[in-house]
Order: sequence, then structure tokens, then C-alpha cells
Amino acid sequence: MVALLLSPVYILLNVYAVRRILQWVSAFPLSAAAGRWCKGLLIVLYALPAVSPALAYALPASAFQWWVGRISAAWLGCLFYLLLLLAVADGSAWGIRRHFRGRWDAARKNRLLRRGGALCAAALIAVCGYGFWHAQEITVVQRPVSVWKTCPAQKSLRIALISDLHFGYSVGLRQAQRMVDTVNAQNPDLICIAGDVFDNAYSAIEDPARLSEILSGFRSPYGTYACYGNHDVSERLLAGFSFGGAGKVSEQRMDAILTDAGIHLLRDETVLVDGKFYLSGRRDRTKPGVSEERLDAETLLSGVDRNLPVFVLDHQPADLAALAQAGADLVLSGHTHNGQLFPGNLLIQPFCENPYGVLQKGEMTSVVTSGAGVWGPAMRVGTNCEVVVVEVSFLPSGLQATG
Repeated sequence: MVALLLSPVYILLNVYAVRRILQWVSAFPLSAAAGRWCKGLLIVLYALPAVSPALAYALPASAFQWWVGRISAAWLGCLFYLLLLLAVADGSAWGIRRHFRGRWDAARKNRLLRRGGALCAAALIAVCGYGFWHAQEITVVQRPVSVWKTCPAQKSLRIALISDLHFGYSVGLRQAQRMVDTVNAQNPDLICIAGDVFDNAYSAIEDPARLSEILSGFRSPYGTYACYGNHDVSERLLAGFSFGGAGKVSEQRMDAILTDAGIHLLRDETVLVDGKFYLSGRRDRTKPGVSEERLDAETLLSGVDRNLPVFVLDHQPADLAALAQAGADLVLSGHTHNGQLFPGNLLIQPFCENPYGVLQKGEMTSVVTSGAGVWGPAMRVGTNCEVVVVEVSFLPSGLQATG
């Protein structure tokens, strides 16, 4: 439904972009024939990626459809910055026209169009090129956390947190290997994957058997655990938005990839790890698995011994007050991508209690990662793909009262 509602908006935005591009071409001194050929060529070159989202949706699963899906994802990122730059250019042009007032003529207008268009084109290439390159890097972020409980035979715990891997059109085997290598280099005691392992379509995964083999390379004494997120379902997408509504089900073939890799998938389950701490994995709050209802926080943690540390994997950083009340000490989340593309990292701030980083909620700590992968275009601008190392220090509760 969302895709249908946004389709006219998408068409209008592309018409706006094409009109501005053609105005730029018209500002150059070309012959009538050359101008027509140039404009026609630009329209065709623009239309090819512009129709790729609809084409990727309509085509049956195949190698060709996979490549169209990759092009579609990349195009949407480029279109975002193209529209942003055009809006800035239009605003600047309006200000310049007001400045010149009566001295505004065709020659000055064409000169402004040529220079402004060239500047926008250069900026678009630079920003998008950087975004594609930067998305291939994985940074490591340290997050020290104190838990005011004792853990048997354990003074501290090193947790490697990753989320939003989004294996599909934009994240493939090479990025998967980078994730595994980066995580293992941190020598974690425990590895946690906080949802959105996949990107909605099993057919979009580059090589499922090879992906499972790569993920089996995670190494930690207490193992690797995961919960699912809102994208870990099988559904058709148009330009990244859900299309069709009903029939969204958890994909058993996706489950098999994790099982074969030795990754423990938790669906509203709580396990006691080596008799030392509890780890709970929640169903996603918007697509809980998908037919079952998600347990509330109190029911989920009703059987834990609150004298031991309680960790929760919850893809979306919500329901924090309820989790704190239910006895959670540490909640590990993702989902927000920290906005992924600037200025998204600024715009998400008012909409999330903890959009990124660390938030203290009473005695409970919420840690949110920007994710190790990407949603949609394989681009990162103003944010990072990351592995978060959560350094948990266990402290006797008496120290909290005196300290």
C-alpha cells in the first residue's frame, strides 16, 4: 500500500529532476540538432535507472533480476542526493535572482545555470562516490557498560554487537567476510546479532551456501546468538517499501543459513548461558515472526534469576522502560542505521528514545549500533558501518549505593 501511494510522488520527483537537467543543457550554446540529440540521450540515460525499481519488482528471480535489483538500490541513493542538491541549487538561484533584480537577463541566467549545474554534477559524483566507497569500510566502536551484578567466575564480558547486516542486493559475500574478520579480531566472549540479518528476499542473497560457510567463521567462547528484525521476512518490495501486505512469513531457508552456520536464533526465547548470564532474543515489534504475537517484556523475562545479569537482543530500540522494569540489565539493538545517509542522522533524533549510542534507563543500559550493513543503496554518508564492542564490567550492587 505504501509503495502504491508513493509511486506518483516518485514519478513527480523524477520529472522535476529531468526538467532541471534539461534546463542545464539548454544553457549551453548548442545547435538545434545537437541540442535535441543531447536532450534525448540524457532522457534515455536517466530513464534506464529510474525504471529499475519497478523492473526489479516485476521480473522473476534470476541473475538478470538480481543485477537490476542492485542497480535499483544504488539509483535510489543517487536520486536522494540529486534531489537534495537540486533543491539547494533552486534555493540559491532564487536568492541570486533577488540580488540582481532588474539586472537579471538571459545571459546572466545561462551563465548561472552552466556553473550551477556543473557544480551540482561534481558534488553528486563526489558524494555518491564517497558513499559507495565508505559503505565498504567497517569501523570498531568501544562501548563500556557497567552492570551492577556479579557474574559467576566472570569480572567482565566482551560482547561483539552487530546488526542490520541486510544480506541481499547491496550486501554480499565480501562484506560478510569483512564482518566476520572484524568481529573475530576483537576477541569477543560473546557475539550478538541484533536483527535484520537478511533483506527481505532469499533470492537476493548472493550465494546462500557460501554465506552460511562464511558466517560459520564467527569465533567466541560463548557462541553467536541472533534475533530477527523487520526485514527478516519474505515479502515483495518496490523501491524498498513493502508491497502486497499480507502473506509475510519468516523464510525457513533464511533460518537454515543461520542454523548451518551455528548461530543460535532466539524468537522470544531466554537462555541461560553457561550458568553465568541470561540472554533473551525478542521477536520484532512490527513483524513478530510473523504470525505469533510478541511476548511482553515481563512475560519474556519472567523466569530469570534477577541475581544474574540479564541481556536482551531487541532489534528496534523501543519498549525500554518495560524492559528495565522487567529486570533487563543491558539491551542491544540496531534498526536506526543512525540515519545511514546525511542528513538522516540528524533527522532521526526526535523520533527515537535512543537513536544511536548508549542510553541509561535507570539501572539498565541501552546500546544501539548503526549496523554493519546497509538498507537500500550500498552507501554511507555521515555514518559508519560498524562493529560495537560492548565491554561489560560486573560490579557488586553495594558499590552502586556507595559510589
